[in-house]
Amino acid sequence: MSFHTVNLKWYAWDLDGSLADTSPENDFNLDLAPVIKKNASLLRKQVKQGYKVFIYTSRHWDDYILIEKWLKKHRIPYKGIWCGKPLVKASWDDRAYNPNCEECCERIR
Repeated sequence: MSFHTVNLKWYAWDLDGSLADTSPENDFNLDLAPVIKKNASLLRKQVKQGYKVFIYTSRHWDDYILIEKWLKKHRIPYKGIWCGKPLVKASWDDRAYNPNCEECCERIR
C-alpha cells in the first residue's frame, strides 16, 4: 500500500530553519530566534484543516523545555516534540517537503 493512498492526518515540522529562524546572526540561539511567519501560517492552516502536527529537531532532549517555551511564545500548535534526529549534512526522505520552497508548499495546500 502506498502512503499516498492512506489518509494520514499527521504532519511533521522541523524546528530550526523551518519554523524558527535560528541563523548565524542570532548565534543559532532559539531564545533569540524569530518565527518564520509564512511557515507558521501554513502549519496553523494544516491544524485548522484537521491535521495533527509534531515538531522534530536535531536538538538534544535537554532542550525540550526550551523548545516548548518557544512554541508557546509563538503560538505554534503541536501534538508532540521529537528531539534527536540524525545530525547530518543532508537527508533524503520520500515524504519530505521543503517549507521554504513555494512549489513544494503548493503541492500540499
